[in-house]
Amino acid sequence: MSEQRIASPSVRVSGPERLADLGVTADQLTRALLEGDRLARRTSRHDPPILEGLLRWAMSTRSLRDELVPLGWHFDNPRNLARTISPRHDTAIVVTTGDEGVGDPTRDPGTRHAKGSATEWAIIGGQLTFGGPSQDQPGLPFEELVPGPMQTWFLLFAVVGDQLRAELSLPRSYGDGRMLSWRERIMLPQLRRLPPG
Repeated sequence: MSEQRIASPSVRVSGPERLADLGVTADQLTRALLEGDRLARRTSRHDPPILEGLLRWAMSTRSLRDELVPLGWHFDNPRNLARTISPRHDTAIVVTTGDEGVGDPTRDPGTRHAKGSATEWAIIGGQLTFGGPSQDQPGLPFEELVPGPMQTWFLLFAVVGDQLRAELSLPRSYGDGRMLSWRERIMLPQLRRLPPG
């Protein structure tokens, strides 16, 4: 069982209307997540246990790109980090599995698994600058992220029973493979999962 984290009072929690500023809609994001979940649920007991979660992430990423690329977005995969990038090149979205805090404005969400150097690169080296004591040693944790020319947002999702909870969130600080705090969280509607298919 994971440790419950109470939401930081300094984080900005927004509703789906904030998504227009980023050039996406709640419908686009939730359709992508529901389609990814639907496709992932086609696994059987003969599959390796990791497959359903891996497929949910991969198919959600593909479905998000299917939604946004026809609208002028593009994508890249630097160091296997699957980013979907806005036409203005000021926003990147990365789909990732979250923990029980996802979609709950009273708790701080986290990623379900620690992230690697590609995520660190995207947040710290690629799109955001940072301050604090470790500024000369990028591999070490640091205190604060400052918005740069391209912000990397994370489309966090969590399966909770027959519900899919999600939010689009921007990290404030990062270290040891984890987002330590969030600058902004945009809550998405709680979704009822579709039948497998």
